[in-house]
Amino acid sequence: MKIPSQFPFRIEVWSRDGSRLEETIAASSSLHIAIAAFDAACLARPAETVMLCNLAQIIRKRDPAACI
Repeated sequence: MKIPSQFPFRIEVWSRDGSRLEETIAASSSLHIAIAAFDAACLARPAETVMLCNLAQIIRKRDPAACI
């Protein structure tokens, strides 16, 4: 499913090796809402790599392998 361009902030779940996007779980036009969604996604999916992106730019990344 294509996400409209008016929602540039996306919360994405990536494969463990970081090679492919597995799922886009949220999209927002507001950075503040996207940060809240990112924080919630990190709590809900502690074993997965979660990223907050603005189109191609990574704003925040939670990599569970780096947390060990």
